[in-house]
Amino acid sequence: MSPADLERAINDLKKDLGDGLLSCDVWTAEDGFSIVGYNSLPKAVAFFNQVTDHLLSTLEKSEADLPSVGEYFYLKLVDEKGLIIVLFDNYRISILFNQAKIQLGFMFNVLLPQFLETLESVLIGE
Repeated sequence: MSPADLERAINDLKKDLGDGLLSCDVWTAEDGFSIVGYNSLPKAVAFFNQVTDHLLSTLEKSEADLPSVGEYFYLKLVDEKGLIIVLFDNYRISILFNQAKIQLGFMFNVLLPQFLETLESVLIGE
């Protein structure tokens, strides 16, 4: 995994989202420390890491036989903000964006799949 390649992937996402991208961080799930980011939010990353651990653990232990999280999960936040947390093996990625500046269909059907493909080649295709 090359931090320079991760920065390029984030820069490509920034080009696609323009000023709709508010923040993006890539971090290790083990320690919650950001490796690279755009408008990095280190305190938020630590919090997102804990929330993600708790969500995964809760779903795993659920008596309701709930499935686990797939590649990502999405939170619709107030003030027209959206947050996507992507899960890749030992890495996690947060994407905070302004929903007023990007259509959700375009985000989830075009941009996110492209970004996930790039991340896979950078993070897993080592």
